[in-house]
Amino acid sequence: IYIDGNHDAPAPLLDAQVADRYAAEDALILFHDLASPDVAEGLNYLRDRGWNTMIYQTMQIMGVAWRGNVQPVEHIPDPAVDWTLPEHLKGYPVCNLELSRVLEKVKAFTLLGFERLWNLYTLAKRVCQEDIPGNFVECGVYKGGSSALLAWVIKNYSRRPRKVYAFDTFSGMPQPTEVDRDYRGVFANDTPYGAGALGAPISENLEVISKELGVWDLIVPVQGLFADTLPAYRDQVGEIAFLHADADWYQSTMDIFQNLYEQVNSQGFIQIDDYGHWQGCREAVHDFEREIGAFFRLHSIDYTGVWVSLAENLPVVRDSLTETTLPQGICLSKFNVVLFPYWELETEQLVQELEKLLEQILLSPNPKDYALILLGDPDPQLANQILEMAAGNVILKLMEKGEEVAEEPLCSVVSGLNPWQWERLIQHMNYRYPLKRERFPKGLRPAVQKLPVLLIAQ
Repeated sequence: IYIDGNHDAPAPLLDAQVADRYAAEDALILFHDLASPDVAEGLNYLRDRGWNTMIYQTMQIMGVAWRGNVQPVEHIPDPAVDWTLPEHLKGYPVCNLELSRVLEKVKAFTLLGFERLWNLYTLAKRVCQEDIPGNFVECGVYKGGSSALLAWVIKNYSRRPRKVYAFDTFSGMPQPTEVDRDYRGVFANDTPYGAGALGAPISENLEVISKELGVWDLIVPVQGLFADTLPAYRDQVGEIAFLHADADWYQSTMDIFQNLYEQVNSQGFIQIDDYGHWQGCREAVHDFEREIGAFFRLHSIDYTGVWVSLAENLPVVRDSLTETTLPQGICLSKFNVVLFPYWELETEQLVQELEKLLEQILLSPNPKDYALILLGDPDPQLANQILEMAAGNVILKLMEKGEEVAEEPLCSVVSGLNPWQWERLIQHMNYRYPLKRERFPKGLRPAVQKLPVLLIAQ
């Protein structure tokens, strides 16, 4: 419920009383313009009725009251503004006012922009609130601002004991390889961030900001190259709930994933800082995907940062390894055929187009030699229903003709992949099956149209 009506008494109080009367058990009421004492009377009423209440420190000041299974949106007051709360609101907590001050302190001890710091905070807080088991690990610490932020989240929100393991040379960047170039193609050592750059002694940086935030006891600094320290500390680190990979170079990123990925909780998160900026980091992420046979669903943060939820990862399965398709996986075989249906078309038209393809495959000597990969966006449930309808129609038709259907092709309806992931998946495809109307992920049409067309008998 949003209250932004007459700002003069008694109107705001009456609005709050009516909202209270009709609100569900799980409800949130948002107030605009609490700078007015008359409007604040409405929020005061709900507070006195047992609602949770909080202030958003914005120019006109907003407020929220909530109850039940509801989480109010988070907001950070602008740290550039010296906010003062009006006297009539002095008793209310201000949303993330302390976090705003923490971020202001952390800023001098990190190269991360606000978006990536905010995402670190959000994921770390989510881990704590959902009580996902495991420690936090940061690989690539620099001056320690982000490590200290993670520890601050643990201190304020964690339901269980946790540590932040902070891995870095603390003496500067290691030597890059030829693949380590920035997004413009400039070799790493020809930028300000090459070998030897970004040295930051622990006692002058990480320890300083951690003590300032009162979290030094939650941080375990580990100095040295990842190739040496990660294998040595794996047992001590144990299960990982949140991994922050800020390694820049190809080999450093591979060292992180090869040593720590298996220890990340299946419900945990990984944030990758340099995916967009450094080519080596990006290639390492995708080489590791191929190594473990998976596709990461990469969520963009800003131009360079991405994050991964392990619960969303898609396994890539070859027919030789399984007898059944995986609903949440990508199943591949000898002949991989990609389709991009426009699922909003008439169901009958879509079913007829898919029937032609399925019938030819089912009549082939080895239907399981084929794997169909279908774009499932925007509604994977609808896509699966239409595909099942077409398959059922074809199998019934063939049985009526006396044809035996002993095997079926592998079918994977894939949704939620970003263009980079689709580009990699296309590399596994042998054919495309064109439809009368198609939906292509952004920028993918040229790559798809280079694939040979799978011809079917008319």
